Amino acid sequence: MTELKAAGGICCRLIRSDRRTLAIVIEPDGEVVARAPLRMPESEIKAFLTRKAGWIAAKREQACANAPAAFAVKDGAELPWLGGTLRVRLCGVPMCIDFDGALLVPNTGDAAAHIRAWRRQRAEEVLGERVRYWAVRTGLEPVSVAYTTAKRRWGSMSQGKALRLNAALLHCPMELCDYVIVHELAHMVHANHSQAFHALVRQILPGADELRVRMRGYGAMTRLV
Repeated sequence: MTELKAAGGICCRLIRSDRRTLAIVIEPDGEVVARAPLRMPESEIKAFLTRKAGWIAAKREQACANAPAAFAVKDGAELPWLGGTLRVRLCGVPMCIDFDGALLVPNTGDAAAHIRAWRRQRAEEVLGERVRYWAVRTGLEPVSVAYTTAKRRWGSMSQGKALRLNAALLHCPMELCDYVIVHELAHMVHANHSQAFHALVRQILPGADELRVRMRGYGAMTRLV
């Protein structure tokens, strides 16, 4: 994936695959994504973006209008968590602790920073277990796993087979966490988003196409806290 900038200041994330046509997608967070054939010239993609400038602007405005409000860390707030919610309780604990549907958050310091630190630790525990599960099931084992606070990407797999997962996945249902993990593990076999890649993902995880569509509705979760 690469970043592409067209006339008029339109920036997009470019994803190439063995598809036959060019498609422009506006993500829920307003990001512009161009999905293009492998050999389509960048000049042709930029020209298409310029022609679609009005449509892109309207769709981005719509996405911003529909974006959920930022999460406010306050007593009683409900934090999305693995398909359910955790109710925030501000109290005198030294660090965040979750149990029985509640999230205890220190009432001193930066509450959001406390939550991010706790989320990363829980990601290592919860998502790490799912990575191990799928690695055993598929025979695709990354050399390392790291957890990020990226604002756009759910995950990535390097050429050196280092897996990176966004800790914000924990704000999504578990089946979507599994989808992202399987998606990235499949990149150990196919580095691109070719038909063979998607076929492998479907083979490992039936219903992957539906999960991919559902995932688009959770884009704002990467910027929740």
